[in-house]
Amino acid sequence: MKHYFTPTAAYAFTTGKIEEFAPFNGTITSITAEHTPIGHQVWIADATSGATIAGYPTPGIWTMVFFHMDLLSGLQVGSVVKAGQLIGYANQSNHEYTFDMVLSKFSFTSGGFSQVLDSMFNHMDPQVLAYFAKYGVNQSNIIIPKAYRDANSCVFNNMPPSPDNYVNLSS
Repeated sequence: MKHYFTPTAAYAFTTGKIEEFAPFNGTITSITAEHTPIGHQVWIADATSGATIAGYPTPGIWTMVFFHMDLLSGLQVGSVVKAGQLIGYANQSNHEYTFDMVLSKFSFTSGGFSQVLDSMFNHMDPQVLAYFAKYGVNQSNIIIPKAYRDANSCVFNNMPPSPDNYVNLSS
């Protein structure tokens, strides 16, 4: 599940202002330049991570991907990060007021990788969840339950639900 964050207008077209933290203990497994071209994609695999296969994290390992991030100097592929550690800033220098993150897990089946998505809030270290709780954000008010989503269509790009613009979320 990808989470999009829309900061207030005061942060539009800025860098070095919106802090981003490691959601759990882990290792930076990939850093690639964005094609937008602002910031980097930064992949952090949880602490049980092993080697990568064809650029993907070890199958079965939860990995957090940050988009449009300016990584702190000194952090690189192989760097170990701790839950709650400041790792960089959202790059809003040329963006439409949003930045995004996704938590995924890859499995290797039938000769290829398949992706399993989940909410990052289900896998954060308790210390990191406590930080969000100070601002009124918790798992019960940030995650849309599957039963609710199944009963209520998503709206994309301010378009009304139709057969051409929906997502089927299945377990």
